Amino acid sequence: MTDKSGTKSFWDASNVLFLVAVAATGFGFILVSKIIGLIPDYSQITDSLRWFFSILFKEFGIAAIIASFLGFSVEKFSRAKQHQEQAEFRKQVSENVLSAVFEKIIPPAIYKEIKSTVMEQTLVKKNAHLTYDLQSLPDEVIKKLGLSTEDAANIVFCNIETRHVIENLSENPDVSYVIKCGVSCDLDGLFGEYLEISSVEIEGKKLSQDDLNEFAKPAKDGGVIELKYPRPLAGEEKISVIVHSRTIKRLEDTEVWTTMVPTENMTLEVIHEGNLCIGANANHSKKLKAISLNPSIPKAVFELHHGVLPHQGITFWWRKCKPIAKAPVKPSNVEAVAGLDTGTSKNK
Repeated sequence: MTDKSGTKSFWDASNVLFLVAVAATGFGFILVSKIIGLIPDYSQITDSLRWFFSILFKEFGIAAIIASFLGFSVEKFSRAKQHQEQAEFRKQVSENVLSAVFEKIIPPAIYKEIKSTVMEQTLVKKNAHLTYDLQSLPDEVIKKLGLSTEDAANIVFCNIETRHVIENLSENPDVSYVIKCGVSCDLDGLFGEYLEISSVEIEGKKLSQDDLNEFAKPAKDGGVIELKYPRPLAGEEKISVIVHSRTIKRLEDTEVWTTMVPTENMTLEVIHEGNLCIGANANHSKKLKAISLNPSIPKAVFELHHGVLPHQGITFWWRKCKPIAKAPVKPSNVEAVAGLDTGTSKNK
């Protein structure tokens, strides 16, 4: 057995089998002391030796049992406390060093914000994915709401799915985390009954309807349903979260998707019925990447595969596609349009 310095040592309190062996040896010493006590007395000298060795082995046995018990209990807790204190000390040293460096090159107000939102944050979100599925209102909904054909044509159902993985980067157990999600409808209160958070899935297990009723509640001023579900994370634990919700939006509308914790990679997917043009922009130092898809598939996908700070994200919008007006072709441009341009004429 070796200690942290690399030198050999007999005692190893971290080895359970070793401690069990020490305890067994202690019981063996006590048994030997009992056997010695059964040796007949032949003289005063043998009686004294028998008594001495009986007491000696008995005390050795008791000491070994006590030592193994301390190794199991007291020393274990002492070692855990020592490791925790060392970790806290290293954390304080690293924070002090970083503070000394950053405060010299970054204004105090900006550094304070970075420290509170990033440097002191032990949680990170990974592979955040948002899906908006825009669909025309079903006939039964139009009839139930009493909408005219013109009004119904300017409103869409919006089925939303958000999913991500949240990870606790620290070794500290039970780090507080609240799964938050909100869905809103800024149209007339007539559409409020179609605003809902329908399901929440954590590590493949869905919350019960009672949990949804308790933790997904309408806001006081109406038009918003907010989910706030507490889910502490153990040290270095990570979980997957999927939330399904629904609302009603205008045919031409804008949304902003931001994150509240540092995030690695964000992907936006907007599905529609083919009559909409989708646009998006990153609220970030890096540009948003639009994924090229099959033109026959009415879907737009945008990726922000970078580190995203709290309150950064993606702004996106959808608009009714306008028909592209074709410019009349002038006789002097016929050859250029036909692909026979010799370089002397220009298509203006």
